[in-house]
Amino acid sequence: MDVFASIDTETTGLDPETSRVIQIGVVIGRVTGTSWNLLDEYSVLIQPDDFVIPDSKHHHVTHADAMKRGVPLAIAFAALDALIALHKVTRMAAYNAAFDKEMLAAEARRYDFQTSDFQFLDLPWDCIMKKVASGGRWSKLTKVHSLMFPGRKAFRAHDALEDARAAMDVLAALSDPAKVSLLYCNHPTKKKGTCRNQAGSCPHHKTSKAPHAIVGLALVLTVFCYRISK
Repeated sequence: MDVFASIDTETTGLDPETSRVIQIGVVIGRVTGTSWNLLDEYSVLIQPDDFVIPDSKHHHVTHADAMKRGVPLAIAFAALDALIALHKVTRMAAYNAAFDKEMLAAEARRYDFQTSDFQFLDLPWDCIMKKVASGGRWSKLTKVHSLMFPGRKAFRAHDALEDARAAMDVLAALSDPAKVSLLYCNHPTKKKGTCRNQAGSCPHHKTSKAPHAIVGLALVLTVFCYRISK
């Protein structure tokens, strides 16, 4: 039974060579069937050493807060690796694994660390976004989570720990056919099977408002004709 570490990063941008990691969130859990059991979690702000964190709508971290409550990257990496070892994590997971892993690896290179020195960079990584891709299109974690867990309060996106928790929810739910079916259009196709485009945004099977308009018009005409006949 795999023990997963679901990880997410908040960064100053999208380019690993010029952008910096400013928050790391990780949730460690044992996936059992279609659910997961929390073993541990860790959230840390990275204290800037030679850069300034710009204000952004894409994260909730301010430069002042990171300077006050953050820790140096080396300490954050050591603490993260200690948790991975403590709970005998077998696989890493991230919603956008390629991005998060490369951002962390770029930070390791920046400080002349070897990626092989850290278990969280050396373990196998699962990309949850690829597992739920519909019609060859990527979907945001907020969209996927809301589809798979209708009625649940929305999580605080762009907070690394909240994103890591939501990603773990989705990872476990992928073993539940009923949850997975909520992701897709599921409209019958001419070929055998059902449409696998994302629910609610399928370009071929969008719900049309025309039938409702026709029914409404017919009702109005019926009432009008009835009144005239009187």
